[in-house]
Amino acid sequence: MFFIKYALYLEVYDGKVKATELHSERSTESTCSGLTHPRTLMGDFFIVEQCFKKIVTELCPKKRLSTPPILYIHLLDINEGGYTNVECKAFTEAGLGAGGRLVKLIDGKNLMSKDQLLAGQFSELKGMLNK
Repeated sequence: MFFIKYALYLEVYDGKVKATELHSERSTESTCSGLTHPRTLMGDFFIVEQCFKKIVTELCPKKRLSTPPILYIHLLDINEGGYTNVECKAFTEAGLGAGGRLVKLIDGKNLMSKDQLLAGQFSELKGMLNK
């Protein structure tokens, strides 16, 4: 049986999210007031989750044989000290709450290509460990 598989690459910046569906290469950009906190990237979890949900429904329409998307979330406004475990968990939960079947947080500041993402050629962001 043939299933429609979606994979979204979310580039998260201060105040906006750029998203691309990797198979169809459709893309969108959305402003997000939940990403405008002065000390961290995510200021309001629920607004970020709603922003992600809007993007998922726009780029991954539900069809009879479609599966929920895999979300590759790339935090591109790097904090000086990195992201904490709590921040990583918040972005993962926002992606799952938006309808993602699997969420991968991408580590690094360089944009990823479609081939790199689909082949898993990236390191995952795990957050800082408390010492």
